[in-house]
Order: sequence, then C-alpha cells, then structure tokens
Amino acid sequence: MRIIIKENKLEKIIHNFLDGYINKDTVSNINTFIVVYNEHMESEDMEGEPSILFEYDFYDGRLYINGPWLLSFMKMFGLEQKNAFKIIDEWFENKFDVEVNPEVR
Repeated sequence: MRIIIKENKLEKIIHNFLDGYINKDTVSNINTFIVVYNEHMESEDMEGEPSILFEYDFYDGRLYINGPWLLSFMKMFGLEQKNAFKIIDEWFENKFDVEVNPEVR
C-alpha cells in the first residue's frame, strides 16, 4: 500500500521517529562526545551492550551515524543518503544545541 505524505508532514514524522531514540538511558556525555545508544540493536563489538546509534565529537563537529541503522532509516522513509544525512544533522543540531560539520563525516 502506498501513502502520499506531504514533505513538511514527512519531516515531522521523521523528527518524531528520531525523538523516540532519545531518553535518559540512551544519551551519554563522555568527555568531548555525545553518544546516543540504540537499545534495540546489540553492539557488534561488545556482546550484550547496546549499539551506538549516533556519536557527536565536540572537537570537530563530526556526527557518526550507525551504517546499518542508516540504511534501514533511508529505506523506511524513501530517502537518498544525502537527504538522510541532512535531515539527521539538522535534527541532531536542534536536539542537542550543537553544530554538525558534514565535511568531516
């Protein structure tokens, strides 16, 4: 089934989706980093630990986005990588009051 959603509504849906990953148990400030964990994905490196979803570096403004999660996100919302990065970067900047530098991705 196909549903047509206007662009401004899609952005609101995406922001609500991303907000669902943020709570007191999933966000950590570690030294010069903001780390957002995904409670629903297990880390490939550390068995039994949640996977890192986003990691922001205050030093250079780099925002790491978990690759497998990003691919699922792009498929879910029908986005190309460039648009997905732009939407996530802007959402992260507003959510955490930081400036993401896409040039160092």
